[in-house]
Amino acid sequence: MDSTCQAVLIGTSSQTPSLEDINISVFPNPTQGMTRFMLKGYFPEDGRLIIYDLHGRQIIKRDIFYDATVIDFTEFEKGLYLYKLYETNRLLMSGKLIRI
Repeated sequence: MDSTCQAVLIGTSSQTPSLEDINISVFPNPTQGMTRFMLKGYFPEDGRLIIYDLHGRQIIKRDIFYDATVIDFTEFEKGLYLYKLYETNRLLMSGKLIRI
């Protein structure tokens, strides 16, 4: 039996952690299909992930309630995509993702 404890932050409107306290990772990047967006130990109260193509068209909008979200890029063309991860109206992270 594993008795390891782990701290978990839950997003609330009354106490918002600083961006430095939220460990966010996106992998694999570049990807051939499935990509995981991880918010280690943090569960956003009103999280949202938006992915755009290079023309600025929104191609994915997904609500996030858990600390891990998997996006399937297998149906999208190879190329560069932009993502933004929000909690309520606060930008937590933005970046680029390459579909190979």
